[in-house]
Amino acid sequence: MVCNLDTHDPLCRNLCAGAGCVVAPVDYRLTPEHRCLAAPDDCLAATTSLLKRYGVAFVFAFRFIYGARNVAAAASGVAGMSRLRFALLNFGAAGLWAASFVGAGWYAAEWLGAENLGHAVGALGLAVLGALGLRFWTRRQRATVPAVVAAAS
Repeated sequence: MVCNLDTHDPLCRNLCAGAGCVVAPVDYRLTPEHRCLAAPDDCLAATTSLLKRYGVAFVFAFRFIYGARNVAAAASGVAGMSRLRFALLNFGAAGLWAASFVGAGWYAAEWLGAENLGHAVGALGLAVLGALGLRFWTRRQRATVPAVVAAAS
């Protein structure tokens, strides 16, 4: 079998050890041996288990993991965490998240200096616009290539 816990667990553990993170591997049941909806049930059970075990840290981590904020409330509700506790933890995590970005911005401004900060922000804006323009151009080129190849043959 390709792409299961046996094949990817060592890689995930090495990446997390290098980053100083915790790995939470979830091995879920697959078809055809198990019914079609077994995998979501297994993932939900693993999420509930992590939330019950780590509680506060898990809710705080939701703020910093891209896309996880969308499911934080649902996962906390399924795990049986009270609404008040989740709201307080989420509020604290939002404050920590905002403070970390404000702190990073402050340190960047101190490092660059007042006159270079405008240049850095402008360069970053141009880089983002350039990346978006390049992405638009490459997608447009890919969309027109099959029509040209089909017309030639």
